[in-house]
Amino acid sequence: MSVWLVASAAPVVLWILWLRWRNASIKERALAGRRALASGDLDEAAAIFEELRREPAAATMARELLAWTRMRQERLADAIAVELEQHERDTRRPSAGALPTKLELARLHALRADLPAARQWADDARRLAERARGVNRRTADAQLLVVDALIACREGAPDAARALLLRDWGRFETLEGGGGWRAEACLLRGFLDGAAGAGVEVWLGLDEASRARVRWMSAEWPELRAFLDAYDR
Repeated sequence: MSVWLVASAAPVVLWILWLRWRNASIKERALAGRRALASGDLDEAAAIFEELRREPAAATMARELLAWTRMRQERLADAIAVELEQHERDTRRPSAGALPTKLELARLHALRADLPAARQWADDARRLAERARGVNRRTADAQLLVVDALIACREGAPDAARALLLRDWGRFETLEGGGGWRAEACLLRGFLDGAAGAGVEVWLGLDEASRARVRWMSAEWPELRAFLDAYDR
């Protein structure tokens, strides 16, 4: 092998080694962030995901987890900002992958009672769910049901919101695991059932961890916070 080939191969080897180190470092930091999030150390999780979203190889994953961390911190405006950043990137490659961002933006705006924005994002999500390939329609339909019920509830029509949930509650019963925001739907239905003078078993039937995971939804909704304080002491 010539001296020239040996000399030119060295930078390539170093580059490969650096890429492996970087990828390992990203995986290690992502795991640390997930562990912090799972343990409830939300500030640490947010710091890790903020750093990782500047890494091209981890940006989408980091934005998703950072948005969820901001929700858990009850910082809904900050969660929306992260989701909007992801939406800007989604628009460059319209596909089923953009649907979760639109649905999340619809839900967050509804929870903040920004109903025009919530309706716009819900309409965008519904159109995308109908035309994009690779969409899990069961999950999308369940999530859209939650959004529609939230919008009705936040605009002062709790009876209509409850009727929507009762009519199509079967959408959540056919989902696997906790998909489709099932715990969130149980919270909303429990709240509406209680307001209607009915039992709230659908909410109390969830395990304690699931109930704790969705408390953030009451961050800017005093009536929902009061419901949680009354039933989850």
